[in-house]
Amino acid sequence: MPLLREIIGVVDDRRYFVGSIDRQPLPDAGMSFRIPKIDTLPTVDEQANELAEVDSTQSQISDITVDVKTFAGGNKISRQLIERSDPAYFDELLRQLAAAYAQKVDYWAWLTAAGTAVQDSVSGDYAAITKGIAESFDVMRFTPNVLHVSPTSTQPSPSYSSLLSAVDNDDRPLYAAAAPSNAAGLMTQGSTAGTVAGLQLVVNPNVPNNYAYVYPSAFATFYEQAGSPIRVETRYADDLSVDVSLYGYVALAVKYPTAMRAIRNDGN
Repeated sequence: MPLLREIIGVVDDRRYFVGSIDRQPLPDAGMSFRIPKIDTLPTVDEQANELAEVDSTQSQISDITVDVKTFAGGNKISRQLIERSDPAYFDELLRQLAAAYAQKVDYWAWLTAAGTAVQDSVSGDYAAITKGIAESFDVMRFTPNVLHVSPTSTQPSPSYSSLLSAVDNDDRPLYAAAAPSNAAGLMTQGSTAGTVAGLQLVVNPNVPNNYAYVYPSAFATFYEQAGSPIRVETRYADDLSVDVSLYGYVALAVKYPTAMRAIRNDGN
């Protein structure tokens, strides 16, 4: 029986949440680092008259500590499988490990950030989204630019599925509308790309069945060691086996926690 060269497996190394926020290289040393944080902003006021004392507030600065995390995975395989397999099992293993690394890191980064989010609740998906936009803007004075959703959701919150099926009072599609004049945003059937209420839509299969989130990209920064994931091999002469691993160091700084808003539709 012939063996086809195609190997069945989902290889998705995209990091949907990480790709939607600020990204920076990880500092060269240490398993934690600190970032200055302004606790109290200085204030400016009108001088009542000449030589009158000006009412102002002293700026106060502290810092936040960001921990560095390690993500890794690997397999032990035989030299024969590396050299004699067709299709090339070793190459496929590396691709699958890289995809697993990306998905796990993306989920961890989202989970860390989502733990700081504030929930905004109102009746209706669109109303909940626009409330989240306003509440997020009030935190950073940056207009939010991302709507992060799951493909489907068991929560009373917008999902990719619910957005695709949303209609107006005349049963015309709202977001996947053929005519933009009918849309509160615009998405293309067959693609997860689009905008909703002016926000970039990010559909994240690494985060299934959860709330939708509104946030500005600058609310958090993802740090990663250059070249990650890094490949390591250990070869054994006694049994002709090879241990192959991928690893990477990452960190996440949620600089403006409450700028991320979890969207809840109380009308569901």
